[in-house]
Amino acid sequence: MLNQYFKENWLKILDFNKKVEIIDEPSITKENFRIPLTPININAYVLYYLFELLYPKFINDQQNIIDLIISNNVDEILGLYLYKTKRAGIHESFERLSNDIIKIQEEDLVNIEQFFNQTQVNLVKTTGSRISSIRIFKQKAIDLINQHCKFIKQNSINDSLINLLKVVQKLYNENLFYIYPVPNFFRFIKNSLNLLNGINLSNLYKILYEILSKLNISIIFDSTIQPLLLNLKKTKSEENNPEIFIELLSLQELGIKIRDFNKLDILNSLKKTTKSEKIYLINQIDLISLLLDIFEFEFPPTFDKIKMILQKLLFGIRNFENKWYMLPRPKVYNNLLRFLTRIFRFNLNFKKISHWTIPEFAFNILETNFGLKSKILIILTEINKRNFNEVEYIKNAIKSAILIEYEDRRIVKIIPINKKDLFSEHQINSLDVIRANISTKYGYVSAVMNIDKYLLTEMAGNFRSKLLNFTLFSTFKTLNLFKKEYYFNMFPEIPEFKFMKKVSSNSFLKSLLPILIDKHEF
Repeated sequence: MLNQYFKENWLKILDFNKKVEIIDEPSITKENFRIPLTPININAYVLYYLFELLYPKFINDQQNIIDLIISNNVDEILGLYLYKTKRAGIHESFERLSNDIIKIQEEDLVNIEQFFNQTQVNLVKTTGSRISSIRIFKQKAIDLINQHCKFIKQNSINDSLINLLKVVQKLYNENLFYIYPVPNFFRFIKNSLNLLNGINLSNLYKILYEILSKLNISIIFDSTIQPLLLNLKKTKSEENNPEIFIELLSLQELGIKIRDFNKLDILNSLKKTTKSEKIYLINQIDLISLLLDIFEFEFPPTFDKIKMILQKLLFGIRNFENKWYMLPRPKVYNNLLRFLTRIFRFNLNFKKISHWTIPEFAFNILETNFGLKSKILIILTEINKRNFNEVEYIKNAIKSAILIEYEDRRIVKIIPINKKDLFSEHQINSLDVIRANISTKYGYVSAVMNIDKYLLTEMAGNFRSKLLNFTLFSTFKTLNLFKKEYYFNMFPEIPEFKFMKKVSSNSFLKSLLPILIDKHEF
């Protein structure tokens, strides 16, 4: 029933997990396995550690799991498998049970809690085992997984990730997979897909992949148990297409015990070894804590919850060399540079970044200009120099468009907009005309913005490599792009945007920094 390529890898993982002794400091072996549903090979112990660390946090922290495969019409059980786990998340062995132990009907998928309880009773009677979780796959879900496994055997990491996102979206959209108790992680994905209203995850990934034009970084995920190293690189393939390289290692594989060395020494050593442009060190617990907060999002997401997540991210950024480390060390933390820029009234103390004020400031601008209920159209373009001077450059350069609707400080809808709905055949398609066209079909639209992919790429590059290695000239360059309407424009123009266009980038940054940086330096 399962694809042989997937099955062989999964059985090897189970066999390895069964042999592992419960010890405090497991050693790295020579065995490598694929992360399930991906082409990424990692050390067997690293995979074991990831299951042990992440499964209880994000899926289920109790023992024993049932996998149930049913027909697409929910009128027949095709397979029933019991996984007994000594440790939560560590699948060691499975037992195929008789399909007659339980019965299932369509309504059981609606009232899955009652079905789970009845399954529990039947299992205790027949096998003496109790379970903590049940996973239900329709036959079509298994077919999709099998097709994906054939795909990853023949394709690149990037193509495999795109295909995996398509599979995940189809599983949720067509209700091909169920799990009970429902983890926050799964609830978050399902609610996000509902909010996205048909927008493809794979398309969002492609846009992000294009924006991150250059990538050559390493990240150390620090831990007292198993520190990990992630290498991310984008390289040119033989067809001259950018390809992503992903490598996940334990520091034990490199012969490094992180507790025996200074963190900066380790960063220096690994930066040379990996030949990365930048290397970061963050704590596994801090990252997991942030993800848990994100997965607890209520839907529709409230502005207050979004602000809280942004505040946590900014608080993490300001805790450089406390919560996280980076090499090369950002120039913005050089005291001499800070002193020289302070003479010219640029306060660049990023250790005093106003993590609380910045999200409040951003959302206050939104609510002040557009009110508590609004629709905002965002158009993404990819302009080329050849159509800078064209009157209708947006029509020729558009990649995609979405309409975001919020009400009572909650994002209630994100709607993908068809290109033909944006433009008029008999008028010059300026932003005000586009707004009128969309308002006719979707109701009154408060504002229209167009932003070009080149500007997003510059902003991503600045954040990744220049913001923390702050140079005024690169920042001025990015701010100047906002003043060019083919890179960024909006209708109607809000006062803050008018002010940015009116003054020099120098003056605008001097006005902005006192809001971004705490005044009290203590």
